[in-house]
Amino acid sequence: MRPIILIVLQDSFFLETLADKLRQRKMSVLTADIGHGVLEIPSGTHADVVLLDARYKGKGTMQALSSVKREQPDAEIILISSPDNISLSMQGMREGASDDITVPFDIDTLIEKVREALARKKTRSKTRGKHSILKRGNQGINK
Repeated sequence: MRPIILIVLQDSFFLETLADKLRQRKMSVLTADIGHGVLEIPSGTHADVVLLDARYKGKGTMQALSSVKREQPDAEIILISSPDNISLSMQGMREGASDDITVPFDIDTLIEKVREALARKKTRSKTRGKHSILKRGNQGINK
């Protein structure tokens, strides 16, 4: 099964352009809009990687990040930022984003960041699996 990439951008033209470019690379892509400052993720959506717009100042980005973390706790989040918004990007990393990319960017650079995010997610899943096996295995020791 192909990984699912959720793109969350305020700019609908950029959103559709980026989605088309990723689909051309054979990626499964979903999109969500931050309409009127409110993030609308379709219910039942599961994403492996979320590309989140962090190009606009204000608390909307951090609210969207918080919402994504709540709705998609296992997803890797990559912030799409602008050169004049580095502090917002840094705050986003502290709030749970795993990476960022600054516009303008090359699509190959974005693809590489997505692959790195998927690798991190896979490693985290394996680590969690080992911890749960260890917990189950140790349950009978203290009886």
